[in-house]
Amino acid sequence: MYYDTSFKVRYYDIQKELLDKIKSRLPENADVGYNAKDVIDICGKLYRDELSSVFGADNIMDEKLPQGFKFLENVLSTHPVINGILNEMTNICIDDIVAEQGEIENRHEKEKEIKEIVTTALFSQHLFHITHLCVCQYLETDTIDEDLLERLKKNSIDAFRKKTTS
Repeated sequence: MYYDTSFKVRYYDIQKELLDKIKSRLPENADVGYNAKDVIDICGKLYRDELSSVFGADNIMDEKLPQGFKFLENVLSTHPVINGILNEMTNICIDDIVAEQGEIENRHEKEKEIKEIVTTALFSQHLFHITHLCVCQYLETDTIDEDLLERLKKNSIDAFRKKTTS
């Protein structure tokens, strides 16, 4: 399985910088040729290209991505904090299903399926810039900085809770 740990993910920082420029734009500089929608669209394309690149894929439809997600689920599950994040996000989903539908048949199988989806969610546009740093550190050094883990937790579990309770 290929994962480019030397790849520098830039879509998030570029989007943030350009959106900040738009927000701080003075009225006399209002026509700079792009708006927030343009920035979001362009950075969405850049995100998809960068996600494909780290897996050595031609595009986001390439089979290398789901294979890479599955491989990284197994690798990241060996890290206690990331495994805890994956499990907590999975449990949030299971609890929501139980609340809506009652008890789940084949609960263990359903948990495995949801954990795969949750792992994929760590590579969503909202989280990829953080997840990539975690994956790189873990693959290269077998450790992940505590601050980075806290950012991942805050931006994954906390955001996930808000979406499921909205």
